Amino acid sequence: MVRNFSTATLAAMTGIVTLLAVGQVSAGSSSKFDTDEEKEAYSLGVVIASQATVGLGKMDTEAFISGVSDVIQDEQLALDESQITEALTRFEARRAEESQLAVAAQIESNRVAGDTFRASFAEDPEVKTLASGLHYKILRSGEGDKPSIDS
Repeated sequence: MVRNFSTATLAAMTGIVTLLAVGQVSAGSSSKFDTDEEKEAYSLGVVIASQATVGLGKMDTEAFISGVSDVIQDEQLALDESQITEALTRFEARRAEESQLAVAAQIESNRVAGDTFRASFAEDPEVKTLASGLHYKILRSGEGDKPSIDS
């Protein structure tokens, strides 16, 4: 039995099962579970999966459920340890790349928004610009003594 997965990866994968179940059973439908034990087990699955699937993305749900089922039922796994490690390494690399692309897009969006704001701000006649390029606007002048280097 393979148990070398990162906690985050295992937690995220476990959550998909519940999201599938939640999507298939509407809130107002009658329960397909008769005993308290069935309802408790289902409820635990819903809670675990809801917490674990945040940000997981699209996945082959049939294969995922098969993997979860094989482990829970102590069945022979369809992949050996090296295949599982290779697949999870690819999965984590793909997720890291997607995350980096999202961050890069956000950085560019922020840069454009900042440039647009600074250009608009600089056009305001009340804005002063220092030699360094710093723009500032006095919103309200202070009155009274001004601090000095000796104060």
